[in-house]
Amino acid sequence: MTFIIALIGFSGFIIFYVLFASAIIYHLRAYVLPGWTAGRISIMIFIAVSLVLVAMALFYFIKIPWEAYAECPPFICVID
Repeated sequence: MTFIIALIGFSGFIIFYVLFASAIIYHLRAYVLPGWTAGRISIMIFIAVSLVLVAMALFYFIKIPWEAYAECPPFICVID
């Protein structure tokens, strides 16, 4: 049950981040000067860094020991 709740929260975070990032990319493409190549380069760098950070977040989310939280009552569990 804890994993399901955390997965819903994590998915919401990722969806919010994708919407926010797509808004950033849209506005960079819409308002960049026509001959300015740094706009395209910054978009590619932003996408690459975002993908790396999302992959790291997913990796560390999967590494959480969810079995340890299964025996604890909700909101009272303390794990050393």
